[in-house]
Amino acid sequence: MSGGLERIGDHAYGTSVFIYDEKLKLKKELIKQVELIELFDVIDEMLECISKSIDTNDVSLAKIVFEKDKVIDKVNKNYLI
Repeated sequence: MSGGLERIGDHAYGTSVFIYDEKLKLKKELIKQVELIELFDVIDEMLECISKSIDTNDVSLAKIVFEKDKVIDKVNKNYLI
């Protein structure tokens, strides 16, 4: 599990570097169009549920993660070629 969390952190770091690259200057319209802020919010909620689930041994919190993953899948599906 720690390997998976490290991988998530690596991807988050790489994404943040890409988004905030001053040379790249992503247009605000593009960030809004791909629902990037909404995706980050959902992922943050997922990580919070995972953390609380582990701390409290509450399986119902872990199940919420699967429901939130459907939101991410829906957004991703909109941008697949």
